[in-house]
Amino acid sequence: MCMQKIRVLAVLWCFSGCWFASRPAQAQTRSIPSATYFARFSPLYDGDFADALDGFDAELKGAIKTVQSRWLDSICYHAMCGECEYELGKYPAAVQHYNDALNIYLAYSDWMLRVQFPPTLQAAGAGRPAAPWGASRRAAKLVHYPDHMTVSVGKLDQTDVLQRGGVLTQAMMYPVNVQEVCRCVALCLHRRRELLGPICSYDPLTKKMVIALQSGVTQPNHWSQAWVDTSLGIALASDGQTDLAAKVLERSLLVNGQYDHPLTCWGLLELGELNFEKGDLNAASSYLEEASYSAYDTGDYLVIEEAFRQGLSLHLLANKPGLFPPLKNAISWAKSKGGKFLYASLVADLAENEIVLHQTALAASAADELARLLVSRKQMAVGEISSRAKYVAALVQYQKGNVKAGDDALAAALEFKRVAGRWNYQINLAYELATAGDVITPRMAVTVYDKLLRDPLPEDWNSNPLESLSVLVSPNLAPFEQWFEIVRTTNQAETALEIADRIRRRRFFSTIHTGGRLLSLRWILEAPEAALDPKSLLQRQDLLIKFPHYAELAQSAKQLKTELSKLDLVPNSQDSAKQMAGLLDQLARVSNQQEAVLHEIAIRREPAALVFPPLKKVHDVQAALPDGTVLLMFFSTGKTVQATLLSNQKFAAWDLANPPAIDAKLVGLLRDLGNYDGNHELTSKDLQSETWKKSAKELMDLLVAGSRVNLGDKFDELVIVPEGALWFVPFEALQVTSGGKSESLLAHCRIRYAPTMGLAVPTAIPRKMQQDTAVVVGKLHLREDAAVSGQMFEQLHKAIPTAVALKSPLPGVSSVYRSQFDGLIVNDDINPQGGPYDWSPVQMDKGRGVGSLANWMSLPWGAPDFVIFPGFHTKAESQLKGANSGNDLFLSVCGLMSTGTRTILLSRWRTGGATSYNLVREFVKELPHTVADDAWQRSVQLVSGEPIIPELEPRVQKAGMAEPPKAENPFFWSGFMLVDSGVTPEKSTRPNAPPTIKPLKPKVGK
Repeated sequence: MCMQKIRVLAVLWCFSGCWFASRPAQAQTRSIPSATYFARFSPLYDGDFADALDGFDAELKGAIKTVQSRWLDSICYHAMCGECEYELGKYPAAVQHYNDALNIYLAYSDWMLRVQFPPTLQAAGAGRPAAPWGASRRAAKLVHYPDHMTVSVGKLDQTDVLQRGGVLTQAMMYPVNVQEVCRCVALCLHRRRELLGPICSYDPLTKKMVIALQSGVTQPNHWSQAWVDTSLGIALASDGQTDLAAKVLERSLLVNGQYDHPLTCWGLLELGELNFEKGDLNAASSYLEEASYSAYDTGDYLVIEEAFRQGLSLHLLANKPGLFPPLKNAISWAKSKGGKFLYASLVADLAENEIVLHQTALAASAADELARLLVSRKQMAVGEISSRAKYVAALVQYQKGNVKAGDDALAAALEFKRVAGRWNYQINLAYELATAGDVITPRMAVTVYDKLLRDPLPEDWNSNPLESLSVLVSPNLAPFEQWFEIVRTTNQAETALEIADRIRRRRFFSTIHTGGRLLSLRWILEAPEAALDPKSLLQRQDLLIKFPHYAELAQSAKQLKTELSKLDLVPNSQDSAKQMAGLLDQLARVSNQQEAVLHEIAIRREPAALVFPPLKKVHDVQAALPDGTVLLMFFSTGKTVQATLLSNQKFAAWDLANPPAIDAKLVGLLRDLGNYDGNHELTSKDLQSETWKKSAKELMDLLVAGSRVNLGDKFDELVIVPEGALWFVPFEALQVTSGGKSESLLAHCRIRYAPTMGLAVPTAIPRKMQQDTAVVVGKLHLREDAAVSGQMFEQLHKAIPTAVALKSPLPGVSSVYRSQFDGLIVNDDINPQGGPYDWSPVQMDKGRGVGSLANWMSLPWGAPDFVIFPGFHTKAESQLKGANSGNDLFLSVCGLMSTGTRTILLSRWRTGGATSYNLVREFVKELPHTVADDAWQRSVQLVSGEPIIPELEPRVQKAGMAEPPKAENPFFWSGFMLVDSGVTPEKSTRPNAPPTIKPLKPKVGK
């Protein structure tokens, strides 16, 4: 009976859906063939990734519906599906396929123990054929490995099943392409290491693969151990055991100590990357070269493509002359025999190499060839190779001087990379895993984020500048804020502050061209040496040597500025106006040429630090704070708002207890000060009322609630780094108790603001005593008499003889002309519309599209050291109606300071009257003699003690005002925000007593 049952089961097994068992054993010739020779793989190598994916996916679905033995097929199909998704930039799907393949491998990790390997290996021929681009220097020989070998599936001994019960599985022999399965396992491990980056060592699957591959998965002392060692070496590298990985990979390269094998190229490729990571560039280059030869022998185009791509990086990094030697011959071979995808990648390599050699025409020809190829292979046009094509197109256009065309091409490349960049993928994956908390614990997350959320390092720029750019233009705020929250809850307060400053800087970077890279290059190459650290100065020297054309342009710009400095700031004759206009036009042309070179450098493999805004350690900031100065910083995440008070000796941090109540109280205070809308008129009763004091006291109490901080304690200077709606808080008017009496914060201490912690402390460059100050004579309010601004300028000129009124039309665009000013005062109404960089600081050319803040952030280098905007509008003047995030104000301030400006005085709401003019005049008169916040405090003390002139205050009702009140109501002065980095004057020549003020008497109007 039992024998009959066995026979029946055997018949049923033979007629099951098993692909291997569908014909007699001697006729079973179909197996998993080498990808090089299997026709189904040709769409992948021709760049038809979607078609290839459909084919592999169909095979995969067929495999998983059949019996157990076909799971070996599934390893290969999952690997190839993953490879298609990888080239399409769909990294989550790719990693899932790689994981699935490796999990299947783990389920059948002993399958190689049942492979019937050939008893001997047959030599492949008399000699090793040379690749078209060179010959191997290794003494390894080639040997013939069968495309498929038989594997036993099922049990030979069924006794235990017959005795204990269960399903009988007849042992059968099936042909399997063993080398292809092993190759696909190595491929999956290699790609996972690349895609997961620092996360890979924390992934449980990585550790499982290490354990499995170390556990004797093939026959003892057998040559097939070399195949296993290739995967083991990659797994060890993925687990962070790089030294052991290198030893295992070296061991894996040869079978029986003399023969290459189908996985040798993968071992060489991995050794090349490991040596690159540890900085041994010569060894890395040698391994990659040998990997390309070995891959040529086995027809592994994936390895050839990657070996050439990484080899070019090393060639350029070593600054070797001429073209990457093997490139031309490899391209000729690939065009006819290597598949369209490999050919496209090699052409992209060629285009970049020609750019570095300044062979612009040849680079353009290669870029055009690549573009034509992508048009003919539409599925490549949506993948990773397409982003590389757009990148090299951008390089070509920048080198031609076509900045607009280059920007368009770069934007298209970065659009893909924002979504499909490996670095961004790792950041988002780390965030997901840290949020879940099972794979990456909070402690692990700190280490991972420290690696992933850093600024790009020199090796990042050297290996893949497009990846680095894609990270800089992506805010990644959620991961950053999670990093901040984890660190601060583990009592690492100083590190949390430094992370907060990184986040502020990344918010700024993500809104400007190339994510701050271009801006930092301007600083490195053009800023005063005293503003840069030694490392940046060395980078300046390197770049000027490497780009002599830029050095020539910079020298021309310097000479033009020297010629301009000999002229009056405002031309006083037709001839001088014509001369200045000509020089400014030349300077604009030279600056545009400089910008084109900078754009090219910005996206090339050129290491350069991100120097603005500067990142500083907390202990360095504390050391730079003088006695009596405290730094009050706020930082907001989706969960909390943290406040920190820092001095050179003390440190205190607390969470704002009730942020919604603070927002509400701020709105109430703004309303109490008269800010119902930008043109609301205050009555005499409003100006004499003190109801605002109650709101100001309550708001101060809310800000320090839950802390032991008392801002009424004795100190000299308060530096505030605002956040969110706190940018609109008139801290100057907030009430503190000092010496038993209540007073405004500005009366208690000097106050200034900074957009980041790094900008709160000054550089070593003092402020010039003699400053050429340009003044825009406009109207601060629509109801202001046109003659008032002119009369106010006359008083300003008497106090500051170097102040001159700008004339319309300007002799040149303001974004170039501003390089001649030491200071700028814009007595005109400024209502920023659109983005934070779309408004014009000078206003006189705002309609021409050339004077925006965005234009000011370009070359030529040089901006007013101080700028004053008493007519600036923000949401504070309308009770924060609409957006109240404060982000636009933060970005505008960062934009202004990025041009080299160090002191900014602007209005949160503009009062638009004589008091405003007088405050500005007294501030500018005192500025050369003292620090900015001292000059401002003196100005407010002086002007607020004088009666207002109602006829010259457009936001004050004249009717019913018997006796004009003094300007002591904070409506007149607390709307001003002084942003300053603590700049000191060249020498202290401040008078012993503040000068007296002579208010302007009304000559016009009623």
